[in-house]
Amino acid sequence: MEINVGRFKGYLPDKNPTDIVLSLLSRVKEQKIEPSYLHNFVYNMKKKLPELLMDTHFSETSFFPHSEEIDLAMRDLQSAGFIVRPNPKFASFTMKIENPIDAEWMTEEEKNAIQCFAETLAKDLNQG
Repeated sequence: MEINVGRFKGYLPDKNPTDIVLSLLSRVKEQKIEPSYLHNFVYNMKKKLPELLMDTHFSETSFFPHSEEIDLAMRDLQSAGFIVRPNPKFASFTMKIENPIDAEWMTEEEKNAIQCFAETLAKDLNQG
Protein backbone atom coordinates (compact mmCIF):
# COMPACT_ATOMS: atom_id res chain seq x y z
CA MET A 1 0.00 0.00 0.00
CA GLU A 2 1.36 3.41 -0.93
CA ILE A 3 1.19 6.18 1.65
CA ASN A 4 2.39 9.75 1.79
CA VAL A 5 5.19 10.47 4.22
CA GLY A 6 5.29 14.22 4.21
CA ARG A 7 5.63 15.10 0.55
CA PHE A 8 7.22 11.76 -0.38
CA LYS A 9 5.54 8.54 -1.44
CA GLY A 10 6.22 5.51 0.77
CA TYR A 11 5.29 1.85 0.81
CA LEU A 12 3.89 -0.13 3.71
CA PRO A 13 3.32 -3.84 3.20
CA ASP A 14 -0.33 -4.84 3.13
CA LYS A 15 0.61 -8.11 4.84
CA ASN A 16 3.18 -7.20 7.48
CA PRO A 17 5.88 -9.90 7.88
CA THR A 18 6.00 -9.27 11.65
CA ASP A 19 2.29 -10.10 11.93
CA ILE A 20 2.83 -13.31 9.97
CA VAL A 21 5.80 -14.41 12.09
CA LEU A 22 3.89 -13.59 15.29
CA SER A 23 0.86 -15.55 14.10
CA LEU A 24 3.04 -18.54 13.17
CA LEU A 25 5.17 -18.58 16.32
CA SER A 26 2.27 -17.90 18.67
CA ARG A 27 0.94 -21.32 17.67
CA VAL A 28 4.24 -23.10 18.41
CA LYS A 29 4.39 -22.15 22.14
CA GLU A 30 7.38 -22.76 24.35
CA GLN A 31 9.52 -24.32 21.61
CA LYS A 32 13.17 -23.35 21.37
CA ILE A 33 13.86 -22.24 17.79
CA GLU A 34 17.11 -21.29 16.06
CA PRO A 35 16.79 -18.17 13.88
CA SER A 36 18.42 -19.89 10.88
CA TYR A 37 15.79 -22.64 11.11
CA LEU A 38 13.00 -20.05 11.20
CA HIS A 39 14.41 -18.24 8.15
CA ASN A 40 14.58 -21.52 6.23
CA PHE A 41 11.08 -22.53 7.36
CA VAL A 42 9.51 -19.22 6.29
CA TYR A 43 11.45 -19.38 3.01
CA ASN A 44 9.82 -22.74 2.26
CA MET A 45 6.47 -21.41 3.50
CA LYS A 46 6.75 -18.57 0.97
CA LYS A 47 7.20 -21.09 -1.85
CA LYS A 48 3.88 -22.70 -0.91
CA LEU A 49 1.96 -19.51 -0.10
CA PRO A 50 3.65 -16.64 -2.00
CA GLU A 51 0.72 -14.22 -1.80
CA LEU A 52 0.86 -14.21 2.02
CA LEU A 53 4.59 -13.51 2.11
CA MET A 54 4.95 -11.28 -0.93
CA ASP A 55 6.64 -8.53 1.15
CA THR A 56 9.16 -10.93 2.69
CA HIS A 57 12.34 -11.16 0.64
CA PHE A 58 15.17 -13.66 0.95
CA SER A 59 18.83 -13.68 0.02
CA GLU A 60 20.19 -17.08 -0.94
CA THR A 61 23.86 -16.07 -0.76
CA SER A 62 24.44 -17.40 2.76
CA PHE A 63 24.41 -20.84 4.38
CA PHE A 64 20.63 -20.56 4.67
CA PRO A 65 18.00 -18.34 3.04
CA HIS A 66 18.11 -15.08 4.98
CA SER A 67 15.45 -12.37 5.25
CA GLU A 68 15.96 -8.91 6.70
CA GLU A 69 12.19 -8.77 7.29
CA ILE A 70 12.36 -11.93 9.44
CA ASP A 71 15.28 -10.47 11.42
CA LEU A 72 13.32 -7.26 11.95
CA ALA A 73 10.24 -9.24 12.99
CA MET A 74 12.26 -11.17 15.58
CA ARG A 75 13.75 -7.95 16.97
CA ASP A 76 10.28 -6.37 17.14
CA LEU A 77 8.81 -9.45 18.84
CA GLN A 78 11.67 -9.53 21.34
CA SER A 79 11.25 -5.81 22.10
CA ALA A 80 7.51 -6.37 22.62
CA GLY A 81 8.19 -9.28 24.99
CA PHE A 82 6.69 -12.00 22.76
CA ILE A 83 9.96 -13.89 22.40
CA VAL A 84 12.85 -14.44 24.77
CA ARG A 85 16.44 -14.97 23.65
CA PRO A 86 18.09 -16.14 26.86
CA ASN A 87 21.54 -16.70 25.41
CA PRO A 88 24.19 -14.04 24.77
CA LYS A 89 24.70 -15.02 21.10
CA PHE A 90 20.96 -15.09 20.29
CA ALA A 91 21.48 -18.66 19.04
CA SER A 92 17.87 -19.58 19.83
CA PHE A 93 14.68 -18.07 21.13
CA THR A 94 11.45 -19.17 22.81
CA MET A 95 7.93 -17.78 22.42
CA LYS A 96 6.17 -16.50 25.53
CA ILE A 97 2.53 -16.46 24.35
CA GLU A 98 -0.45 -18.41 25.67
CA ASN A 99 -2.86 -18.13 22.73
CA PRO A 100 -2.52 -17.66 18.97
CA ILE A 101 -2.37 -14.04 17.85
CA ASP A 102 -3.61 -13.02 14.40
CA ALA A 103 -3.61 -9.64 12.69
CA GLU A 104 -6.94 -8.03 11.88
CA TRP A 105 -6.16 -8.11 8.16
CA MET A 106 -5.80 -11.91 8.04
CA THR A 107 -8.53 -13.89 6.33
CA GLU A 108 -9.77 -17.21 7.69
CA GLU A 109 -7.94 -18.96 4.85
CA GLU A 110 -4.68 -17.28 5.83
CA LYS A 111 -5.19 -18.14 9.51
CA ASN A 112 -5.88 -21.77 8.60
CA ALA A 113 -2.80 -21.91 6.36
CA ILE A 114 -0.64 -20.46 9.14
CA GLN A 115 -2.12 -23.03 11.55
CA CYS A 116 -1.08 -25.85 9.20
CA PHE A 117 2.43 -24.41 8.87
CA ALA A 118 2.65 -24.05 12.66
CA GLU A 119 1.68 -27.70 13.15
CA THR A 120 4.43 -28.73 10.72
CA LEU A 121 6.93 -26.46 12.47
CA ALA A 122 6.04 -27.83 15.92
CA LYS A 123 6.31 -31.41 14.66
CA ASP A 124 9.71 -30.71 13.06
CA LEU A 125 11.00 -29.06 16.23
CA ASN A 126 9.84 -31.97 18.41
CA GLN A 127 11.60 -34.47 16.14
CA GLY A 128 14.81 -32.47 15.92
